[in-house]
Amino acid sequence: MTDKGYNMEQMHNIFRAPVHNQHFKDTIETGKPLNEIVTFLNGEEKAQLQKISRDGFVRFWGSLAGSSNQLYFKRLQENDEVLCYRSGKYIAVCQVAFTVRNPDLAKYAWGITDTGKTWELIYFFKTISTFEIDSTVINPEFEFKNGPV
Repeated sequence: MTDKGYNMEQMHNIFRAPVHNQHFKDTIETGKPLNEIVTFLNGEEKAQLQKISRDGFVRFWGSLAGSSNQLYFKRLQENDEVLCYRSGKYIAVCQVAFTVRNPDLAKYAWGITDTGKTWELIYFFKTISTFEIDSTVINPEFEFKNGPV
């Protein structure tokens, strides 16, 4: 079955995530060196990273472990997509490879909040496509409410 040119059987979930300028650049645009990241992961996770590493770098993002974030995190699956949101615009779409809960990697990548929390709900990406489009253009297509993500 198709709708708007998409094969609905191959559709995956689309999530939205707010992104901070410098953190977006560090862990999504540029990425972190694979050899630095593997020290935080187990054997199976390291093998998965080897598959998605590009030029020795890995791209990923994380969320705080609040109750609603944990619900979304549990639903994230391989090939789902994450729309990155900043200042009223979507600036990238990223395809999920796999997820991990890893406070040590989160501290390394982004530090901790003033209350000692980390962005430990981490999702690694297979692909990244950057662009810039006003959120009010995309939101109606996916029935998202307008406003900050």
